[in-house]
Amino acid sequence: MSLRELLLEDEENIYDEHINDLHIENKKIKNKTLQDITFSNVEIIESEFNNVFFENVTFDKCDLSNTKFIDCGFKKVTINDSKMIGSNLITCNIIEATIKNSRCRYLNLAELKVKQLTITDSDFTESSFFKVYLQKFKTDNTNYQKSEIIETSLNGIDFSKCNISDLKIDQRSIKGIQVNTLQAMDLLKLFEIDIVE
Repeated sequence: MSLRELLLEDEENIYDEHINDLHIENKKIKNKTLQDITFSNVEIIESEFNNVFFENVTFDKCDLSNTKFIDCGFKKVTINDSKMIGSNLITCNIIEATIKNSRCRYLNLAELKVKQLTITDSDFTESSFFKVYLQKFKTDNTNYQKSEIIETSLNGIDFSKCNISDLKIDQRSIKGIQVNTLQAMDLLKLFEIDIVE
């Protein structure tokens, strides 16, 4: 059975593989464990991962755009120089993951439990965070412009080196966020507060 067939076969786990130059579109990948896997130059677009556990998995230069991740688990997962434009992560559990140098515009994250997540040098423009529980979250040099954050506590999280202009955020989520002076003035507009000198 080829790696493509194994990936698409229900309940067929894959261990210790390097998967290159694979194209998958409009497929469901479900009920499996992917462990010690490196995906390089792989396209898995407009597809769905359902009940998949990713452990020690790297996506390098991959396109995962318009793909759904539902009830998935992520442990020691790295997404590098990849695309997740318009993708959805729903009711997933992120134990440890890193996203860097990636284009994640319009990414929707809903009802996630995040133990440890680091996002750097990436584009999350117009993304959505809804009921995301963030235990340990670090972000740097990332664009969150026009993103929406609802019922997601950012208490103690440093966004001072990120673009958060035109952010849409509720009062519960904004409490305790760490920002620079210019960002603070921009956030005051959300509450219709004018600064007078």
